[in-house]
Amino acid sequence: MSEQVSESLKLFEEAEARLDGGKINDAFLLAAKAAPLCLENLRFVRFLGKTLFQLGFIEEAYNVSAFVEDSITFRNRHQESLLAELNAAKAVGYSKMYEAEGVRDDLHNPVWEHRAKVVARWIPEGAYVLDMGCGNMLIEKHLKNPAGYIPCDIAKRDSRTIVCDFDKFEYPPVQGENLILCLGVVNYLQHQKALLEHLCARGKSFLFTFKPRELVAAKVEKGFYPEAIGFKEASDMVAASGFQLKCQYMLGQGDEILLIANK
Repeated sequence: MSEQVSESLKLFEEAEARLDGGKINDAFLLAAKAAPLCLENLRFVRFLGKTLFQLGFIEEAYNVSAFVEDSITFRNRHQESLLAELNAAKAVGYSKMYEAEGVRDDLHNPVWEHRAKVVARWIPEGAYVLDMGCGNMLIEKHLKNPAGYIPCDIAKRDSRTIVCDFDKFEYPPVQGENLILCLGVVNYLQHQKALLEHLCARGKSFLFTFKPRELVAAKVEKGFYPEAIGFKEASDMVAASGFQLKCQYMLGQGDEILLIANK
């Protein structure tokens, strides 16, 4: 366990002790110090659930707790297989591996279902959606009366899927969509800036999640991700392209940021 993670856990233990003693403000101050030290640690999400429960938000507290348990179960069950997949991906290149395997095991990660629910809140009713990097298309079932849904990915997910390799600068043609989704895709690419430039150039509103360089530098250094685009670089690019920009930190998504770019 790294020194940073160890310090984070100690702070959370103290925060939870304060919370159990009814000192909610003190507990949150400690948790705020702990969270940035280990952004992907589920301890913070669990702490939030306990806080919501104490404040009387019972349903929300149980939803958070269920998310934590689902995530822990998934990680315990798939830790070895995901590590093997990561090593294989690094050896042959991510794009080649995805082409060979089609649907990857981690497409069933409960984290992605949680993300789909969160992102769906920002999608207007009746939208015509192009889902770039659709995975197993979890978002589709959360759309409200969509005018259409077009899946696009590096492998064929169903008969509708437009197959493109974004790292080869392959992008889907315009299909009449008025909203583009690009969720959890860019950090697996070598050419991240090019994808974001393409989204901006299409001139349609889009929702884009990514793990910015500022938050994943250590993981990039260890080879978990290719070199990551920075938060300021990404947000400046979107704003300079004439979009109205909002940002949201994705609760329970580790260090993922949602960019909401509206035309």
